[in-house]
Amino acid sequence: PLDADVVLAAGGDRRAFERIYRAHVGRVFALCVRMVGDAGAAEELTQDVFVRAWDKLALYRGDSALSTWLHRLAVN
Repeated sequence: PLDADVVLAAGGDRRAFERIYRAHVGRVFALCVRMVGDAGAAEELTQDVFVRAWDKLALYRGDSALSTWLHRLAVN
């Protein structure tokens, strides 16, 4: 079953998405820093990942952990 915040956020609940963001932003940022080697660029990429996550969250089916899905968004 999908996490309640994922369901709410996929339906447009910004507060639920903010909770998801806060739970995962550190890990996504760290990944982006490792990929680009620059904190400033990593901050921008992290923002891009979460903008895409907001747009695509309804497509997340829960086949993997949300952190894995976000990791894949960041790498792509």
